[in-house]
Amino acid sequence: MLRRVMGSGIVVAIIGVSGGLTATAAMPRAGTLGWRVDTVITRPKLATLLTVDAIGKRDAWAAGCAATAISKPGPGPRPSNWPLIEHFDGRAWHRMATPARLQGCIRFIRSSSPRNVWAIGWNETQQASFSAFALHLVGGRWTTAHRWGPKIVDGGLPIGAAVLGPSSVWVFFEHNIVEHDNGHAWLMTSVPGEIFLAGASADSRGGIWVAGEFSGMAYHMRVVGGAAHWFATSLAAAFPAGSQATGIFAPAPGDVWAVGSHQAQTVLRPAMAHYTAGTWHSVRLRGVFTLAGAASDGADGLWLWRGWDTTGTPPGIMRYAAGALTSVQMPVRARQRAGIFEIAAIPGTNSAWAVGAFLSNGALGASTAVIMKTGR
Repeated sequence: MLRRVMGSGIVVAIIGVSGGLTATAAMPRAGTLGWRVDTVITRPKLATLLTVDAIGKRDAWAAGCAATAISKPGPGPRPSNWPLIEHFDGRAWHRMATPARLQGCIRFIRSSSPRNVWAIGWNETQQASFSAFALHLVGGRWTTAHRWGPKIVDGGLPIGAAVLGPSSVWVFFEHNIVEHDNGHAWLMTSVPGEIFLAGASADSRGGIWVAGEFSGMAYHMRVVGGAAHWFATSLAAAFPAGSQATGIFAPAPGDVWAVGSHQAQTVLRPAMAHYTAGTWHSVRLRGVFTLAGAASDGADGLWLWRGWDTTGTPPGIMRYAAGALTSVQMPVRARQRAGIFEIAAIPGTNSAWAVGAFLSNGALGASTAVIMKTGR
C-alpha cells in the first residue's frame, strides 16, 4: 500500500486506501498561517481533487476525479470513475468539460504557459490492469492527445509529469518508463540504471529532477538537441538507510528538496533532504508521520503535505521554515477532515492553492472535493 497509495484505490473518495498519519502531539499548531477553504465542490458527489497547477494570480487548474459509487471490498464490478477538471479565471472556479466517454482519474496537471496545459491520468481497465492518458488544452477545450495501454501502465502508474514547452512534455511511470512528446511523436526512454521512480519536478532552467523510489538516488535531466542527458546524485548520506522517496521539488537546478519516509522499528518517520552547493544535506524532522510532497511558500520556506500510513487520518499540511516545522489545523466538515494531495505556489505571490477532499478517517466512504488557499 505504501509503495504507491495513489494507485487504483484512490478513486471513489480515495477508496481502498486504509491509512493516514498523525504528527506528534508536541508539534505546534500554526493557525496563523492563513490557510482557508476557498471552494467546496458538492456536485458531483464522491469527488476528489488530486492535482493543482498555478500559472498566475488569475489562472489556475485543479483536477482529479469523481465516482459513481463507493467501492466495496471483495469480488464484483468496480465503480466507474471519470475525470474532473476545474479552472480558476481570477474570480471563481469553473467546471471544464473533458472528452466524451473518458473514464479514469487525472493525477497530474502541468503547464508551461496559459496556452500549453496538460493533464495526465489513468484508468483501471479491468481488475489489476490499467491504462493511462494525456489530455491537452487546445483552443480552450480539453482533447485526448495520447493513450497508453497495459504494456506501459501495468508496470507502474504515472508518478510525475513536467511540461517544459510546446514540444517538450514528459510523463514518468513508476517502473522507470519515461514518455516524451517532442511535438511530433511520443518516444519512450528511461532513467539510466534506475528501477522505480517516485516524483518529478521541472526546475526554473528547463530541466527536470526525478527521485528514485528505493535506490537512494536523485537525477537531474537536461534536454540538449532533443535528447535527455541525466546527471545522477546520491541521497545515501542524507536519507536514513532504507528510506522510500515519495516526492521531489526543484525551485532551481541547484536548489532541490526530496521527501519521503523510513521505517524506524514499528513506525514510519519522515525523511527529507536539501540539495544545495552540489551536495545533498539531511534535514532532521521529528515525529511519526510520512511526507508526500513539497512546494514553495512564496517566502523563505516550504509547504509540505503529509502522506498516508496506518493511522487513517487524511493527509494534512505542514510548513518548514528556518529549521522549524509547524502543522496546520485542517478544517472539518460534516465530521470529515480535509485531506490534501497537492499544493502549488502562485507565481509572484506569497499565496498558494491546495487541493484534496473532505474524507472520513481511513478514506473510506464519501468524499467532497475541496480547494484551499493561503495568502491573498
